[in-house]
Amino acid sequence: MIKVCILSPIDNSSFDLGCLYEVFSLPLVIESSIVTKVLKIPKNKHVDLSNKAFNLNQYDMLIFCGWDDYSILTSESVESLGGFLRIRGQIIVIGKRAENLIQKNFDLKLIDPTCIQVLDSGLGVLEWATQFVAQKKGLYIAQNMAEKLNLCPSIVASMAKSSASNLSLCSLRLRKVLAWAEANLSSIKTIDQLAEKACLSRRSFDRQFRESVGKTPKDWLTEKRLQLAKSYLENSDLALDEIACVSGFGSYPNLRNSFSKSVGQSPNLYRQLSRVG
Repeated sequence: MIKVCILSPIDNSSFDLGCLYEVFSLPLVIESSIVTKVLKIPKNKHVDLSNKAFNLNQYDMLIFCGWDDYSILTSESVESLGGFLRIRGQIIVIGKRAENLIQKNFDLKLIDPTCIQVLDSGLGVLEWATQFVAQKKGLYIAQNMAEKLNLCPSIVASMAKSSASNLSLCSLRLRKVLAWAEANLSSIKTIDQLAEKACLSRRSFDRQFRESVGKTPKDWLTEKRLQLAKSYLENSDLALDEIACVSGFGSYPNLRNSFSKSVGQSPNLYRQLSRVG
């Protein structure tokens, strides 16, 4: 689940906001995986985003759309946004004038610069939104969205290549953690251990893992443990409770439950059938 918050002045009726509305309101985009909320900000009033009413940390992404004057953000707001970035939340700002604000207020040495993105107004917003959908929901969904919005599908295809490249970089960052995890399945007690190995917060690790691997860390871990358990069942005479331990399930009941859900039969029956003939 990806939670997106669009922060917009209360009187904003720009093309950019219209694009965001169009993209994030399409059922094929938001179904089950993207939740979007629009917060209308009063104009010409100081805005304190650190206020509990905003609760920024519940979101994965903040989009500033239609802001002409960022000076209305209080110092507490800037501090709160800095904290949001340090836990690897993402901020999207529309309009080039925001670059000075970012460089002036945030210490980029403490923040992953890829967490902040400045978009050109107009086509830049539409291209980013399409790429976002291609990355999160897949090229097929993005192409369907392009047709509904009368975009050229070739634009989506070219942006999907860029998206795939970004995911490859992310995969490189996780590769060592995945290799360690596969070699230490019996030692992993929680997903937090993997997040710590990757030097990421749990929320950021979960997000990057899904983007790179295409499934949750828990599902991936269960899949690898089942593969190892199958190998032991097929090629060894280890007792079932021993196989449960060395493959990381901890106990035979845990192994049996996961095995039955995934394979549709008990580990003992799987062992017997694998040796028939």
